[in-house]
Amino acid sequence: MSENYRCGRIIVKNNNGYLRVFYPCHPKGEWVQHHRVVMELFLGRYLEEGEIVHHINNIRDDNRIENLELVNREGHTSCHMSGEKHPMFGKKHTEETKKKMSANRTGEKAHMFGKKHSEETKRKMSESARKDRAKRKRIGFPRPIPKPFQLPQEPL
Repeated sequence: MSENYRCGRIIVKNNNGYLRVFYPCHPKGEWVQHHRVVMELFLGRYLEEGEIVHHINNIRDDNRIENLELVNREGHTSCHMSGEKHPMFGKKHTEETKKKMSANRTGEKAHMFGKKHSEETKRKMSESARKDRAKRKRIGFPRPIPKPFQLPQEPL
């Protein structure tokens, strides 16, 4: 393999505007999104399932660590569906629609009307909420920069 094809040497921009880097020894495959590699180097570990790297300024090829944040799927959705980006921003529901929405949330039409969660369901919901809180705490920034971490290099 030539000098140019060593791990991490080639960076290209894909059709969506994200930079990709050639890492044949990366566990996610040969071509990895550059912003994910930057976050992995910052954290000192590979990203876990469900962890998403978000570009704060929404510029897909701005991979400076101060422009990146680690979020879960729910957090990433809220980054893109809030304020002016929300599809209902600047629109108003008609009075008829408001009445229908209100009726569906209350009284006999409400999906939980006359029902109660089982003890098992309550326990699962509580456990899930506890894990979410712990994960948000663990992912939080700013965080001190860890000891240098290097992705594995392909043998020469």
